[in-house]
Amino acid sequence: IACLDHNATANQLVLRVQNSLGYDITVDAVKATGCTALGSQGSLANGGAAQWTLVCVNGGSKYNGQVNVTYTVTETLIQHNNVGQVTSRIE
Repeated sequence: IACLDHNATANQLVLRVQNSLGYDITVDAVKATGCTALGSQGSLANGGAAQWTLVCVNGGSKYNGQVNVTYTVTETLIQHNNVGQVTSRIE
């Protein structure tokens, strides 16, 4: 799962991602440090993109946190966790 773009404000983190895994998935949860987790975000086809907005409390001049995307491969029904780091200036 590739992060195409991101934006952080004082009260939210917006992530634009693309499924580059090679197969269709179902997004089960999206979590980020200091933010309220999102539940199921539905299907994301191989090559497809999605935008997720998480409610956060961002203090200071930048957001620096871990993002966890839990997903299930549609064909195998096996669940995985994709972990990444986002560092962004607060706008």
